[in-house]
Amino acid sequence: EISFFFFFFFFLFFFFFMCTYAVVSAGGGQLWVEPERVYDIQPVPFSPGDRVLLPRVLLMNCVEEKFFLGGPYTLDVSIKAVILGHAEAKKVKILKMQSKKKTRKRQGYRAPFSRILVDSISVIK
Repeated sequence: EISFFFFFFFFLFFFFFMCTYAVVSAGGGQLWVEPERVYDIQPVPFSPGDRVLLPRVLLMNCVEEKFFLGGPYTLDVSIKAVILGHAEAKKVKILKMQSKKKTRKRQGYRAPFSRILVDSISVIK
């Protein structure tokens, strides 16, 4: 019974006090972002350690504030992030073969990405 109450109160705390989130258009896709979390996006032309502002916020929800929904973007929300670094994803192996022709071609591709840390999600007043 102790573990049940622990998980129950953890669930209540997490969803009622820590539910600040936003949906951001960044790097060619849309991301559900939360503060103090790390995300991988398409490469951005910034160096590691740079602080950036993510301007294209589609929606934002916060317990203390209200729900912001943009059409298409909100102007009242700012999201601050730090570029942690640039890397390449795990290699994707491509193998092409034509049957009965003894033709085989093997290639590989590593997609580049940028890793960001979302510092804060705040409302501009």
